[in-house]
Amino acid sequence: MRNFRAMLACLVGNAIFLAAAGGADTPERREAERARTEYVQKALKGEPSPVPGRRMIGSGTGFFVAPQRVLTAYHVIERCAVVTIRGNDGNTVTAERVADEKKHDLALIGIQAVAISIATFRPTDATRIGEAVATVGYPLHGLPRIEPFLTAGTMAATDRPDGPSRFAIQADVRPGNSGGPVLDEYGQVVGVVSAKINTVRVYERTGQDIQNVGFAIATGPVLEFLRQNGIEPFPAEASPSLGIGEELLGKARQFTVRVGCWQ
Repeated sequence: MRNFRAMLACLVGNAIFLAAAGGADTPERREAERARTEYVQKALKGEPSPVPGRRMIGSGTGFFVAPQRVLTAYHVIERCAVVTIRGNDGNTVTAERVADEKKHDLALIGIQAVAISIATFRPTDATRIGEAVATVGYPLHGLPRIEPFLTAGTMAATDRPDGPSRFAIQADVRPGNSGGPVLDEYGQVVGVVSAKINTVRVYERTGQDIQNVGFAIATGPVLEFLRQNGIEPFPAEASPSLGIGEELLGKARQFTVRVGCWQ
């Protein structure tokens, strides 16, 4: 733990590489902009809520780990009277809690729809400091995002070198990312986003201005949680590197969803 904190302190002033899956004008980006415009237009017209009589109080990210099971962070759904899932097809459906574990901030959600694709996990829980990774999710930038967003970064520190339970990533993690996958360059899950650093509190206690640091749950506790609830994670198959950009996002958007919390 001491090394974990020391390594976090070393992050001060380091540069952050933030990627929104490429800057070129591509058909995918045009389609994302079209969908976003449509979303805003519907909101202005007062389209009916997918959960009548309820209001959305928060949102996060999740991803399919089995045909009808979505993994997310416990704190994303902790206060929800109703949980919804918005998938890659643009439809919003209600979901039910299947299991949760507050200690490691994990929750499992069940839905009737069948996944288009299911996330695979790195076969080892080894972490590699300095490795390029990416978060894929629905970070809040004003209006809730309606398309998955990729943020590139690096693995920065772990709570222990062997069999870590959590690790830090140097990336622009925001509210809404919680529960989303942390992926390596092959599209394999290496963690689940749990939190971002509390910049104000750290500054008050240490005088250091540490920005753009997020925390993730390592795959050890994640895989144990899934197996305890009857899910054998899909093994990753040998595949070429996708890089940390458009190809990786294209793969991840098939299994990544937005989780809505309603009261």
